[in-house]
Amino acid sequence: MKIAIAIVAVVAVLAALGGYWVVTGHQRIGTSSLEGKVTKKVGSSQTTCVKKDSNGAVWWCVASGGSVTTPTCWVAHISALDAFTGGLTLKDGAKRCDQDSQLKPLMTSS
Repeated sequence: MKIAIAIVAVVAVLAALGGYWVVTGHQRIGTSSLEGKVTKKVGSSQTTCVKKDSNGAVWWCVASGGSVTTPTCWVAHISALDAFTGGLTLKDGAKRCDQDSQLKPLMTSS
């Protein structure tokens, strides 16, 4: 009985550590993969994204060209579940991209 309790305790600790790693430390998506997904989702011909947190859960992206007539800022959220399912949530980024030195030049129409 004591051995079974010890095994359950070890499994519980390992599961907790694994869950913590998935939510905080695990890189959820790479830059090129995200840019491809955003490009496809918004119908642009080009997308540039910049990671805004250490684990890749929040990104700011500028999409332009294709069916996007003026450069548009998007905020992409990748949840821990999305990291496994390949999903993402896009929200209007409004003026956020103007605050980033890499994205601001892309927000002007050429």
